[in-house]
Amino acid sequence: MRQALNLMSTYNVSQLPVLDGGDGVGAVAEQGLMAKALERPQTLDQPVGEVMDPPFPVVDADLPVDRVTALLSRGTSAVLVRRGGAITGIVTRYDVLHQMAGIH
Repeated sequence: MRQALNLMSTYNVSQLPVLDGGDGVGAVAEQGLMAKALERPQTLDQPVGEVMDPPFPVVDADLPVDRVTALLSRGTSAVLVRRGGAITGIVTRYDVLHQMAGIH
């Protein structure tokens, strides 16, 4: 978990997908991790697989933006994007808000 937090800090992101063999198997998010670590500090020394949250949904790259936006507005903080059978990206609420505001 400490390595995951280091990655989050290095890339200035608040969540990370956990991939295994090209598939999303879980997620790590600051909000959930903080709650777990406050309750049980040893959480930070555990493997990601023992602490991770459920995986982000996966959407096809050609899914219309309004459908992605609908997913993100229903409590999902991010979606993984699949193109040609492989996970090629992630779209977060932050990304959608920036796109709507014309910030790139």
